[in-house]
Amino acid sequence: PRVAVQALPPEPSENPTIDNYTEMRVALTKQASSVTVAASQGGAIVSTSGELLESLPANVGYQITADSRGLFVNGQPVPTAVWLEPDSGYVAVGDRWYRGRLLLVWQNGGVMTVNYVKLQDYLYSVVGAEMSASWSIEALKAQAVAARSYAIVHTVRHQGRTYDLDDTQRYQAYKGIATEASSTHQAVHETAGEFISYGGGVVESLYAANQDIVNDAHSGYGMSQTGALDLAQQGYRYYEILSAYYPDTSVGRIDIGD
Repeated sequence: PRVAVQALPPEPSENPTIDNYTEMRVALTKQASSVTVAASQGGAIVSTSGELLESLPANVGYQITADSRGLFVNGQPVPTAVWLEPDSGYVAVGDRWYRGRLLLVWQNGGVMTVNYVKLQDYLYSVVGAEMSASWSIEALKAQAVAARSYAIVHTVRHQGRTYDLDDTQRYQAYKGIATEASSTHQAVHETAGEFISYGGGVVESLYAANQDIVNDAHSGYGMSQTGALDLAQQGYRYYEILSAYYPDTSVGRIDIGD
């Protein structure tokens, strides 16, 4: 790709950013007959109106099932939408642990499990799921900005449905805390609130593993992740990498006022 001269990203700000305020809605299951959930430090299953339905001891799995009649927790009927609210720590769906909380919804005779998770915490995982956490920090920072832009677009695009995106590569790979690392935390923090901007708007920043896939899947528009790594290893900064793959764009930031 052609690496163009680009304006520097915004100067760091003392204000909180969109990362700390936006809650992503990530579908982990869509129509499962059964899911096992847990809370690492204990928690509760509550109705959408706040009524306590079940207290969860720490690290104890609870089976959520569904059939044509509705939702069940360990065989006992519950409303068609309930929250799993952790006291602290993490929540589990199957064998994966996640930050945030869970919304469990009866849908077409199955269980939809939606992870409500702060954008910052979501990106910790996505960066490490989409790239190796051992890659150059500048490549990881480019991935963090691209993933944040993509996520922001989808929070707006899908407001009318139960989830913004799912956990697969159909949207962005997301595997909970298993793909977090100190390097992914660093990449997210050092680009806090930053997104790819064009004409004052947020770019749906498509990307793929390599340029061949970008060409085939996205008609040549988008970031090659291996290409980003190569540029980072050549000494390019993350905003220069983004400029190479998203021409005529700049890096903006969404701050939240006091």
